[in-house]
Amino acid sequence: MLALSCLTTARNCGLFAALVSDDQVMISVRNGRIVAGRPASIVGLAEVRGAGIVAVETIPAAVIDFAILPVKPPFEPRLPPENERFSLPSGDFLPLHRLPLAEGLNSFEILRLIYLKMPIFKDIDAF
Repeated sequence: MLALSCLTTARNCGLFAALVSDDQVMISVRNGRIVAGRPASIVGLAEVRGAGIVAVETIPAAVIDFAILPVKPPFEPRLPPENERFSLPSGDFLPLHRLPLAEGLNSFEILRLIYLKMPIFKDIDAF
C-alpha cells in the first residue's frame, strides 16, 4: 500500500510515477544499468492488504537508480550508515535510502526530501 499511496500522491502533484510490479520484481543488468521487470503472471495486479488483489496500471520495466528500505519505529540507528548499499543477487549494488514509516508521517514528502539531496536530482527543480 505504501507504493500505491506514493504513486497516487506523485500523480496528483503532476509527476510521472509508475509501478512495474507488486510482490515480485525481476532484476537484470542491461548496458551497465539495473533494470526492474515484471513477471507475466502478475502483470497489472497489486495486493492491497486486507482488501485483496486489485487491478493497477503497470509498466513493463524501469531503470532503478536506488533502493528504498521502509523502516518502522523505533528508528535505530537514528541516522543511517553513510553510503549504505543494497546488494543484488548479481553482485551489483544500489544506493540504499531508508524511509521511516509511522502514523502521521507523510511518506511521499519524506521521499521528496530524500530525492532532493541525491546527486542525480541536483539539477531538477523541487517537486
